[in-house]
Amino acid sequence: MTDAGCDISQVRPRMFVPVTAALLGMCVLAPFNALVSSIEYFHDAFRHTPLESVFSSGIMTVFNATAVVCAVTALFPQGKKRFIPTKRIQIMLVTSMVLSCVVIVSIWIRGTDAPRNPSLYYTILLAMSIALALVQTYLQNATMGFCTCLDIHGYVTGYMLLGQALNGVIGSVLNLASSMSVSKVSHEASSQNKGSALVVYVSTALLQLLTWWAFRCMLRVPLVKQRLEGWTRDEHDRHGSDMSWTRIKFVQSSLVPWSASTFGLFAVTLCVYPGITSRVRTNTEGTWLKNESIFVALHIVCMNIGDLMGRRLPIIFPITNVRRVSVAIACTAARILFLPFFLMCHLDTYTSSLIPDSLFFLCVWGVGLTSGWLSTSFLICGPQSVNITHSHSERDILLHQEYPHEIPVAEHAVAQDATIASMLFSFWIVCGLTAGGAFSLLVNMLLG
Repeated sequence: MTDAGCDISQVRPRMFVPVTAALLGMCVLAPFNALVSSIEYFHDAFRHTPLESVFSSGIMTVFNATAVVCAVTALFPQGKKRFIPTKRIQIMLVTSMVLSCVVIVSIWIRGTDAPRNPSLYYTILLAMSIALALVQTYLQNATMGFCTCLDIHGYVTGYMLLGQALNGVIGSVLNLASSMSVSKVSHEASSQNKGSALVVYVSTALLQLLTWWAFRCMLRVPLVKQRLEGWTRDEHDRHGSDMSWTRIKFVQSSLVPWSASTFGLFAVTLCVYPGITSRVRTNTEGTWLKNESIFVALHIVCMNIGDLMGRRLPIIFPITNVRRVSVAIACTAARILFLPFFLMCHLDTYTSSLIPDSLFFLCVWGVGLTSGWLSTSFLICGPQSVNITHSHSERDILLHQEYPHEIPVAEHAVAQDATIASMLFSFWIVCGLTAGGAFSLLVNMLLG
């Protein structure tokens, strides 16, 4: 078998592995994106109540705090028990489908009526957020490990990250289209929001079903099956020693600057979006943007389109990858400027602002663009930086070895370290999201 024949990018049908990786990426962020896209529907339950100004930030904070706890448990050393990402991925996909169906039923039952007990309904939403966060975190952890296991050079991971952005774009466009179409039938915002939420969650459930089927098919592809068997066999032979806390600490010690940049990147993103940006209202009189549901839905579309474009940059133009840690830290720090800008926008009907709607939407797009670009760069270059002490031939061995189970231990350690690094990155992502959500909650409480 030639090197080209062993390359994961040459699997036939050629785009099957990348497309499946993209579908997995879409499912990883599907619970979070569905929650954000349907935020106005849940907002209707708390209008004119003390919870109205803080409910969204509260839900995001609980969601991400749960994700942090789950990310830590997902990193627990497995001991002699092998870590099998494929099994975890399938379990989490089925569980996520069940949870999506539960949300669909709850939307159907509640309809457009405000709950009689907003506090109880809020508690139920928080409980659902915890369940969704648990599923999303374990799925993300397993997916990152799986993609890196197949290819430590970022080919599969890049498509997985592209899928995450695609999920946001498709979900937000469906939400906007639904809001605009329902607004022509009913002028009641609550009816528009209910229709949008149903469309988003039904499409999410169908996506999860499709991904589950595609993933099971991909596991039967000979080269993919060979890679996974070689990786798990080596782990078993060494009794899982590479997943000890000592190994995890060793890998983390070489990732400190990248981890800090990843943490700051997602903390700033969730600090401003959607907790603060969803409070902004149009600054133009007599336009169709006066409809709050459409305005919020449009800004979510701008965010996700920017995110999609940003995630494609390092894939299409590898030169745009942020490979120097100093540049990563500088870019992350510069994004803090988004916070004061959005605070100067038209946050409610009782304040005025000189910032036009066009500039607001442009900066929301900028948040998405920088978030997608930097996150993709960090998640591709970060795991590679762990192995700079190994020779170039050792780093290339995973893509060019015909029989993975015969790869020397030192060369398997390179791939294993990259896999651990990718799992650590998923941990710092949820840590950053949690910190950003908590700060967003604090800012919203101060704004009232």
